[in-house]
Amino acid sequence: MNNVYEFPTSPSKSDITRYRNIQQQVEVSQTEAITKVQSGDTGLPILITSSGFLHEHANNFLLTRFFHFDFFNQLVEFNSRKKTFKKVTINTLNNYADHIRNWLNICESQGVSYLEVDEAFLNGVLEIFRDPDLDDNEMPITERSIENYVDTWRLFYNYLSLMKISHKMTFPNKVTKTRDKTDAEKNSDMYNYARSSTTTYQDDPLIKNSRIIKIKNYASQALTEYQFNMLLEELGKIDLVYKIMAKVQLDTLMRINEIVHYFPYEANNLNPDWMNFAMMRQSNMDFQVLHFIGKGQIKRNIDVDIRTMKFIDDYYITAKLENINADVTIYDYRKSLFLSNFLKSKHGKKNNYNYSSDIIWLTKTGRPVSKTMYRNAFKKAAKILRATGIINMRTIIRPHGLRHTGTTLRLVKYGEETGIDISVSNIDDIAAFLRELLGHCDENTIRLYISTVRKLPIGELGKKTMHEYKDKFGTGLHNHPSVQKELDKF
Repeated sequence: MNNVYEFPTSPSKSDITRYRNIQQQVEVSQTEAITKVQSGDTGLPILITSSGFLHEHANNFLLTRFFHFDFFNQLVEFNSRKKTFKKVTINTLNNYADHIRNWLNICESQGVSYLEVDEAFLNGVLEIFRDPDLDDNEMPITERSIENYVDTWRLFYNYLSLMKISHKMTFPNKVTKTRDKTDAEKNSDMYNYARSSTTTYQDDPLIKNSRIIKIKNYASQALTEYQFNMLLEELGKIDLVYKIMAKVQLDTLMRINEIVHYFPYEANNLNPDWMNFAMMRQSNMDFQVLHFIGKGQIKRNIDVDIRTMKFIDDYYITAKLENINADVTIYDYRKSLFLSNFLKSKHGKKNNYNYSSDIIWLTKTGRPVSKTMYRNAFKKAAKILRATGIINMRTIIRPHGLRHTGTTLRLVKYGEETGIDISVSNIDDIAAFLRELLGHCDENTIRLYISTVRKLPIGELGKKTMHEYKDKFGTGLHNHPSVQKELDKF
């Protein structure tokens, strides 16, 4: 009896079609979000795409680094002082996996393949890592951690090159430098151990050994007027609420945690005198004060312009639903879904919301907008903007970037209105302006904004105040004559 399995002599058409479909799915999945799991048998880390496929290049890199570490020795220059590659522990391999996963997810969040990114993109990522004005839930990254990330990323792309896999990333070469000897070394005799200690080291141009100047400017996150308008359009296609929030965030310069959790719909404990647009107009108020808990759990307040409140009112609070034969506003409809569906859902019961919760940002399903949902909307929009060429490799799209964009635009406007040259020679005047605008701002951050203004062409940034949204929101104004009439008053 023959127990050997016999493979079919020729696959059927359906088998070929199925194979090609799976192959296509695997190829597409290589640029998806990545998660890490541990092998139950070996404990080795495995990187898996959101579609459930293995990430080919990343896992092959990890397995090669662990089982065939000598493969990487071809990267070591002949007679160089660089140490040869040795076998690593599973813990070290897990660090490699975390670094690679982080990089692949950064690329995915910006809608670009890790095979298409270049050094300009890498520098933009490193600028964000070093950003002194991080959001509340973003922890500062030490330069030592950045160095570990960069070392892994460099080795990963070296692996791709050795495997003849096409990519566009180039890393600057490390430079061998001589360390200054200490007095003890200089004065010791030939038998002293210090005399034989190494005086050379590898310096990485990507690493700032002194974090005195963390980044040069916010140019990688400051959007042009056109880019911002296109971002609004793409956010609106996902859900109108994200479009509204982005515009309000640009107007107010609030951080993501602040705008998601503290911008009110009506009066509350922090803002007992909060007014909507109609109430402000009736009271002849040009602005009202918004109180909230800012970064570091510090109580802050900002002025919210009546034109920002009008924008929210016209396009969200009092705007009517389309394709529904009823006089129902967008906000009221979403609030009804929040009360009738969300609060009764499994997810709703786990949250701290109730029927009396003061909440303004609601999705089309009545779900309160979370920080993750807001970030994911930017993530989806970034993919479209990248694919259509509206943003390049230098530009990084994320909610916190609107704070940098808005501040840069206001600083340009400040210079135009006061005649003050935006340069370090006028840093005292600029510091006073920015500290009032942002709540707090150290000298290094002030220099970063000055550098951003001087680096980017003013023509690209736009010269109008952020509150004049006639050409910011754009679409649909011709369908709202009452809105147009009110706009003309400003």
